[in-house]
Amino acid sequence: MSLWRSTRVTVTNGVVIGNNATTGVGLMFEESDIVYDDIDDAWCHVQNVYSSGVGVCFSTYGGTNITWENCGCRDNVCGERGGREAGSSIMWYAGWENPSEVENCCYPQNLKVVDSVFWNACEKPWIWSDKDMCPDAWVQQDIVAQDFDLDEHPVDIRLCFQLDDELYVADTSYG
Repeated sequence: MSLWRSTRVTVTNGVVIGNNATTGVGLMFEESDIVYDDIDDAWCHVQNVYSSGVGVCFSTYGGTNITWENCGCRDNVCGERGGREAGSSIMWYAGWENPSEVENCCYPQNLKVVDSVFWNACEKPWIWSDKDMCPDAWVQQDIVAQDFDLDEHPVDIRLCFQLDDELYVADTSYG
């Protein structure tokens, strides 16, 4: 999932399982710092989101004031996948990009990971940033290695209805 040039965003109570790219990211913010002239007014908050089976669980390229709180990353993709070398397999990543060549653009900054966990990472470090373009992007790194269960069905919905004397039931608890 990519949030491009978006800010004042809250993503909460979700699960990202796999993706459709062999080197893809579970949840990514791109270039939020160019949405407003005053980047101090820009923010994104990710809370209670878990990711598994992706190249990188969470990343930002040019994101500003982004907080991942109570998030988890596990079992990311390592090695070759689909005939392509897999991505970095880092859990959280901050990178620089500027495809539109906007002046002074797209340096991720003020990034936080708070009260979060990871498990079964195939590479270290677990949090990384582009050391040339944004070496100080991460201002807080509160993560621990801790096994956790992944709730693949975080929303429970049960629908029951009747059409022409036939009962229909849909229940997310059965997958």
